[in-house]
Amino acid sequence: DFMKKFLTMAGVTAAAAILSGCCFNQVQYDPNAEPVVVKQSAGKISIDGKINEKAWQSAAVYDLKFYDGFELPPLEKARVLAEPFSPGQVRLLYSKDYVYVAAKFTDKDIIGLAPHSQMRLHLHGDILELFFHPENAMHFWEFHAAPNGRCAVFYYLTGDMASVTELTGTTRLPGGMKCAATVDGKINDHKADDKAWTVEMQIPRKIFAEAGTPFAPGKAWRVRLGRWNASHNLYAVQKSYFPEQPYNRSLQRQYFAPLVIK
Repeated sequence: DFMKKFLTMAGVTAAAAILSGCCFNQVQYDPNAEPVVVKQSAGKISIDGKINEKAWQSAAVYDLKFYDGFELPPLEKARVLAEPFSPGQVRLLYSKDYVYVAAKFTDKDIIGLAPHSQMRLHLHGDILELFFHPENAMHFWEFHAAPNGRCAVFYYLTGDMASVTELTGTTRLPGGMKCAATVDGKINDHKADDKAWTVEMQIPRKIFAEAGTPFAPGKAWRVRLGRWNASHNLYAVQKSYFPEQPYNRSLQRQYFAPLVIK
């Protein structure tokens, strides 16, 4: 009788899980499987929103993975899955003083409405989003870049709290940080048939060293590359990441990719 009741309850629980949509397409992600590799730049990088320097040709290219919203309720999930995915690619390099990031995103409706930098740019349109986390510490950084050339950096002492940037009211970018973007289309014109946007970011390495963990070969770092695609053609903001994420939780650093600095 006990075993019969147990099996009945197990079947009810499994059926409820399936009906709720909680377990469809869950990502079985191994956080140590796919590292992100960043090489030293072989030449000068100009931050102009064009990925045309020869140095970029030697950088590894990472395709962002569509976040399918498996944890959403069934009707919302179905709506998300029914929409076409706009792909994007990100690459990284570094020099003596900077970390460089370049990205190109297919985009039919390019949006960048933030009036200035050092804002929560994801609330104002499309963004490139990056997280850098020193593996042997609790602090980490979040970086944004938008198609109108705005950028932002937020420094966290630990997870689940406001960034130091917000707590101190910091409104200026760190010295040496730059962003630039180019648009193939008409930004903020929903009637236009846009094609893509490209962005470059320059991050000063000194901000990492000053916090206690240099960005250098032999140091253990993790990184997540991401993109938020806002559009009047989409039901909701479309998100994609590298590495593929098991949940849409930005602060779960154990699911970031190991960063190999060569």
